[in-house]
Amino acid sequence: MSTQLGIVSYLIRHPLDGFYGIRHEGKGSVAGGSAVLLIALASYGFIRSGTNFIYNPSIIVDASVLTPLLQFTVVWLGFVVASYLVSSLNQGEGRFRDVYTASAYAMFPFAIVGVPLTLLSGVMTLNEASIYGFLEYGLYGWAGLLLFWQVQGIQNYSVGETVKNLFLTVLTMFIMAILIFITFSLTSELVGFIYSIYQEVAIR
Repeated sequence: MSTQLGIVSYLIRHPLDGFYGIRHEGKGSVAGGSAVLLIALASYGFIRSGTNFIYNPSIIVDASVLTPLLQFTVVWLGFVVASYLVSSLNQGEGRFRDVYTASAYAMFPFAIVGVPLTLLSGVMTLNEASIYGFLEYGLYGWAGLLLFWQVQGIQNYSVGETVKNLFLTVLTMFIMAILIFITFSLTSELVGFIYSIYQEVAIR
């Protein structure tokens, strides 16, 4: 546990060097990254379900935490897969386990800031919405910067190469989402067609 806290502490102070160390110096681990990711996921669920309705009106309509947790997991996993595929085609140095581990550690802002920010929203008023918004955007911005630095550090890219990689990663995620949607739609139609044929045969 102390080792993981040390890694997170180092990433806070030296993010680029920290991510570089995950790939090239053996820092961090899949288990440690997974632990950080699970804590971040739980924290995100708490954010979505526990934030004051003034700042999170959607909680009035749907207070379920399962949907946001699923969305977080799918988007994060999609990013990991797409980033690895794009990096593999663009002379990246990172292995899949490195991309997974670094991307997991990059979610530590949710684990650190998520719960305090959510509790803080409970005592803030509408007049303080700008303050809450600044803190919330800061949280997401911090996580976004860490993802940028993890790509740069893990793949040993320049800034320009990292920007290109992230653009292609987002594009790949979009294409993957379309293909998955088409696959599920066609599968659903095929299952429905087969079931209708079965019903006709069974009736006769």
